[in-house]
Amino acid sequence: MPVALEFFNFIVPIETIRKKYPGGWKQCLKDNDYPCMWHDEHLFRTGAMNTMDIEDIIIRWENMGFKRAERVNGRNVWKDFCVLGLLTGENAPCEWLEVDEKRFCAYLKGTDPYDLVYGMLYPENLRVIGAMIGDISGSGYEWKNIKYKPNRLIRAHDHFTDDTVLTYAVALGILEGMKKIDRSIWMTDIAMQDAIELEIALSLKSIARKYPNAGYGRAFKRWVRKEAIEPRNSWGNGSAMRASFAGWYADSLEEAELLGRLSARFTHGHPEGIKGAMAVAGCIYLLRTGHGKEEVREYANQYYDLNFTLDEIHPTYRFDKSCAGSVPQAIEAFLENDSFEEVVKAAISIGGDSDTIAAIAGSLAEACYPIPTDLIYRAWGKLDSRIKFAVRTVTEALRCNRPDDFAIKSDLVFPRDYEFNKDNMEE
Repeated sequence: MPVALEFFNFIVPIETIRKKYPGGWKQCLKDNDYPCMWHDEHLFRTGAMNTMDIEDIIIRWENMGFKRAERVNGRNVWKDFCVLGLLTGENAPCEWLEVDEKRFCAYLKGTDPYDLVYGMLYPENLRVIGAMIGDISGSGYEWKNIKYKPNRLIRAHDHFTDDTVLTYAVALGILEGMKKIDRSIWMTDIAMQDAIELEIALSLKSIARKYPNAGYGRAFKRWVRKEAIEPRNSWGNGSAMRASFAGWYADSLEEAELLGRLSARFTHGHPEGIKGAMAVAGCIYLLRTGHGKEEVREYANQYYDLNFTLDEIHPTYRFDKSCAGSVPQAIEAFLENDSFEEVVKAAISIGGDSDTIAAIAGSLAEACYPIPTDLIYRAWGKLDSRIKFAVRTVTEALRCNRPDDFAIKSDLVFPRDYEFNKDNMEE
């Protein structure tokens, strides 16, 4: 399938990367961040918005042993990689690449020219980032509660916390567990469910140990340090804030609820802990499959009494780490507001455990509303390379699992004022 083109494009066959890139394909993905990188099964694409930056990319790859050009029939052609301007004027020749100027895309010669792949620059192509953005947005208010909507989300001192770390730990654990079972029968097979649950627990321990100061509770810290994987009976809201991937990955409401249950059971085995994870996963599944707010309210009312408004609880709501004291408030913040930003702002305005309530509310809002691009960029700048790699892995897994959910915008407008300078080609 083709990869979309933007501005200045640096394209390399993945097979060449496997042979020449230090550390191979996996290391290449770790080293190259969104939003300028994407790939299909054949081609890797990164890029820039000006000639100086694209030349820096070329030099970096040449220093790793990739050859810029070779001589073929008396002319220079691209060899290990290819650089394309945005389809204006004549680009330098590349014998292994096909370019579709009408659709602004390129694909490896001899491969399928359909099912265009865009990168993660566009909000509709990002997944499981609502909890992370809510977490970062609420991080500065957890111990400095406010009772009004903030003017701006993600300020200079805001940062990701355990909510973000464990959201992706659960997601990666689910993905690892699903590799080991037969998805057509796993929901009726206890042994397969146990295998998924174990992978989630292992992932939680492994990734939490890499972020020892992310903000976990004392009991969870003790659980992470232990070598044995012993169940905990927590009723805390941590199970709900990290359950969003279950709702995104599931193919049915029942599967979402079961994945939510498994994501909680080792660390939040109390019925209230499990209920919080299941409710969030189920709501997200309903929202991303087109169900409206009234249907979501009716569904959530099976778990919690939502017979209140935010205005009613603002004067009296206090810090509450339980699922019962956080999840219904986050759901109500989503139900009462009409955009991603307003949902997260409303969640922060409640007070209490602000980062977690905003993470839960943000995870619901993501399944219903577009996330402003500038907010995505601000959040992305707060992440380290390990979390960025987890976001890439999770998004790619969802794209492969349900490619139809990753619809491509048809009204993109590209500038057409650049012609690649072929004089930069070397002998």
